[in-house]
Amino acid sequence: MLRDVGGLEGSFREGPWSYRLISLAVLMPAYSLMLVTFGTIAGRHHYFKRVALRMWGRLLPLHKLGIVSKPPPKPRSTISAAAPAAASKSQV
Repeated sequence: MLRDVGGLEGSFREGPWSYRLISLAVLMPAYSLMLVTFGTIAGRHHYFKRVALRMWGRLLPLHKLGIVSKPPPKPRSTISAAAPAAASKSQV
């Protein structure tokens, strides 16, 4: 589906790269700002700030810039694959 809006033809997927980059450059900061603003009004500032930082962290290395600390490594599971099967047999 092609639409002509202000001289641009196409959509986000099929349109020119300049449209995609400008769209991301305008919409992401605006969305982050609205998210934190309405979260603050609702009394959940810290939660929505973490959500906005996580969103930006997917695009930018925020821990390398010193904005957020590097997340700790996920703990390994110590349960072996055979343990759940053995536990389920003993409960029957």
